[in-house]
Amino acid sequence: PAELRDAPPYIVVEKIFASHEPQRDWGVAGTTGYDFMDQVSALLHNPAGQNTLDVLWRRVSGKPWEFRGALADARRQILGESFIADLSRVARCFHALAAQVGESAHLTYASIKRALVELVVAFPVYRCYGMPGALAPEDAAILAFALERTTRELKAEDYDALDFIARALRDLLDENLQSAQFETAARFQQLTAPIAAKATEDTVFYRELRLISRNEVGSDPNAFSMGSDEFHAGCSARARRFPNSLLATATHDHKRGEDARMRLAAISDDAERWSEAVSRWMEMNVTHKRVLSGAAAPDSVDEFMLYQTLVGAWPLDGSREDFRDRITQWWTKALRESKRHSSWIAPNAAYEESCLNFLDAILGSESFVSDLVSYIDSIAPAAALSSLTQTFLRLTTPGVPDLYQGCEWWDFSLVDPDNRRRVDFDARAAALATQISMADALSAWRNGAIKQQLIARLLRHRAEWPALFASGEYVPLSISGSRAAHVIAFERRLEGARLVCVASRWANSIASGTLSMPLIDPSAWDDTAVVLDDGAFVDVLNGGDIVTTGGALPVAEILSRLPVALLFRAG
Repeated sequence: PAELRDAPPYIVVEKIFASHEPQRDWGVAGTTGYDFMDQVSALLHNPAGQNTLDVLWRRVSGKPWEFRGALADARRQILGESFIADLSRVARCFHALAAQVGESAHLTYASIKRALVELVVAFPVYRCYGMPGALAPEDAAILAFALERTTRELKAEDYDALDFIARALRDLLDENLQSAQFETAARFQQLTAPIAAKATEDTVFYRELRLISRNEVGSDPNAFSMGSDEFHAGCSARARRFPNSLLATATHDHKRGEDARMRLAAISDDAERWSEAVSRWMEMNVTHKRVLSGAAAPDSVDEFMLYQTLVGAWPLDGSREDFRDRITQWWTKALRESKRHSSWIAPNAAYEESCLNFLDAILGSESFVSDLVSYIDSIAPAAALSSLTQTFLRLTTPGVPDLYQGCEWWDFSLVDPDNRRRVDFDARAAALATQISMADALSAWRNGAIKQQLIARLLRHRAEWPALFASGEYVPLSISGSRAAHVIAFERRLEGARLVCVASRWANSIASGTLSMPLIDPSAWDDTAVVLDDGAFVDVLNGGDIVTTGGALPVAEILSRLPVALLFRAG
């Protein structure tokens, strides 16, 4: 377009940040959105369920939840199995460099390699940036943290080797060695990133399974949930620093679709009943297991992962034509990624066959399937409500909303290649062309039309008020009343124009699993209200006016017809 020809190119980076890692100012618009995907997902997990899920995980696995320890074990395994040559090459680079530095010439290759292994295991981010002598403060802090953690694990005999590695990564050793030193640092940076990715996303995400909706690319499973204040802080920071960053909730690389993730998140809001269901299913299905070398196949951990996936991916319309094949494909991959009983390097055909026979048996069990569907039906409306809130926040908070094709309706896909299946665009176009009210779409919520209609309406309003969404100030709103924790609210402001955004969350703990659609009964909101100055607003999604009096807007009024609300006042 002519108006963009003189503008800088729009560039975003695909980057996985650790929860404590600052986003760098690289002169780009922002990221591809994994950071937002993590934040909005964490916001929609209820922290009240964490303790119950911890207890359940200990009962299933026989050990406490310990993601950090599991990650360290996985990194060592990956280094020792898949990246032996890469590790050796980097160790040789450091050893050759040390041989040219007088006070470090005595260091042995073996000592350097041992220190290097522990440093890579302890490295808290995917990688650092910058070359020795020019590390940014953020990178210097990351390296210092990793070194301190490594020292706790390393034997004293290798301290000198670790000290040399630290100096080689941080300080210029000698001008004549600069080329070799820079190459060594670059190779180190090229090693830590794939180790982090393979150990985290492709190993531990299939081992530590407290609630797998938090085992997502870009997420830290240790951070089970996020409070509204922290979510607001993230949105405010993005509005200040990267207002044009992408906002994603699904990608080519996600472990499970955005709505499968929300269905599993609903478990956190009713964790006791989930724990009872898992115990019941394990007892119900024990006869379908096979014994291999004295142990059950599948074991309880893999069985637990299967139940979570069945709950997350089960189709709302009840059609299961290709469901068994999709789950078979996913589970085979999951068993190999976990590297517990099978792997891509050494597939365990007997164990995998036993697991798939177990899957066939339980899907053929009328009593189990009936119980499973009954449980899914009890959380599905609340999960759909969370999905609508997730969609709403992606399209209203600061940033550029990214819509992964095929997610316009409910998306219960699994990891690739399942999340890359052919999209029926004709069917989606026909549904979008159908004239349907939001109320009617909500009544027929199982077909996904309500999600598509919400997206379409919000995109139209973004086109109507582009400056307000693109550069409007982000202002968190306070919530009062007994159900305040179940509401997230904020304003977008620009030159007097105001857009009030309100959304509900954690519906199951309000409705006790009795919802028939993704909408909380107005009476359940009690005295809960959005703190807002007096005045009239247009109800953008439902039509009509909303009037604030007494400095408060009752949630029972604004969320009586939809689980989200968009209120506009012109400047």
